[in-house]
Amino acid sequence: MEEKRKRRKECSGEFLHMDLTDEIKIVDVINAGSFGDIYLGRNNITNVEYAIKFDKNETPRTQKNFFKEFVLM
Repeated sequence: MEEKRKRRKECSGEFLHMDLTDEIKIVDVINAGSFGDIYLGRNNITNVEYAIKFDKNETPRTQKNFFKEFVLM
């Protein structure tokens, strides 16, 4: 039986090095998934890091899932 290979999705890198606000900048790529790309963001003042997800499509499902994925640590 042939083993199925999982394809890793490529992050577009489209938002890399983008300033989200005066304080938060996207500094690296973390991963890509079925619904969007995940980046590493950093607060330039406090150096606190964040995972930031950009959804590829805005649908009721992605909006609903957003609240399941949001975690404040």
